[in-house]
Amino acid sequence: MNMIGIDIGGTFTDFVIADESGAVRVHKLSSTPADPAEAFMRGLRESRVDIDMLDKAVHGTTVGTNALIERRGAITGLITTQGFRDVLEIRRSARPPSDYFNLRWNKPAPLVPRELIREVDERTTFDGQVIKPLDADDALRALRQLADAGCTSVAICLLFSYANPSHEQQIAAIASEHFPDLALSVSSSLLPQWREYERASTTVADAFIKPRMSRYFSKLVNELRDQGMKNDLLVMKSNSGLMTARSAASEPIHTLL
Repeated sequence: MNMIGIDIGGTFTDFVIADESGAVRVHKLSSTPADPAEAFMRGLRESRVDIDMLDKAVHGTTVGTNALIERRGAITGLITTQGFRDVLEIRRSARPPSDYFNLRWNKPAPLVPRELIREVDERTTFDGQVIKPLDADDALRALRQLADAGCTSVAICLLFSYANPSHEQQIAAIASEHFPDLALSVSSSLLPQWREYERASTTVADAFIKPRMSRYFSKLVNELRDQGMKNDLLVMKSNSGLMTARSAASEPIHTLL
């Protein structure tokens, strides 16, 4: 089996190539942070890999992690349930153990500032019963305000949506119809579990890196297809599993760390 592993870090891009005879060789070159796909494709050429003969290609990348750490993501907005605008600010009361008694400790700034958070009129109970249907006009107004404010990505995280995702799905449909260029991250699809802060912060982080990661993975897939690659490019997940590059473009949060 002809296999290759490609790891892109902030400094170097590394290749490990194994052919059907069992021979293994390695290749290393400098990463190209402005366009990570450039080092990826150049390394394939320099290591003389027959792309059309590859049975398996696995890619690990810190592009999303670095974008999050450096806060070089998209201008991101958040849509939440009326009355829950400050979930990202309130977060949890815990602080790092090393700073328990640090009087000068400050919470990290949220990825979405308060002025880019909009509330919509809707309510679902903890067991998924709708007690106040979504106001579609209100949702459209919120989306338009975020788009006008320069947001290129929007996170949607409503109260108890893990029990009933219908309102989040409605907002996503409205966004796709009226603002097709907006990247969307929907909490009930991404992380359908309880605890509002964890779900909201995860969805926001996904939205924050999604435009960059989507462009990156889409470019890789297209260039590899043009070079004759027949199988899917696989991407390492943070839980050590694998997903396709198209799935990684859709839910890039799974590539972090």
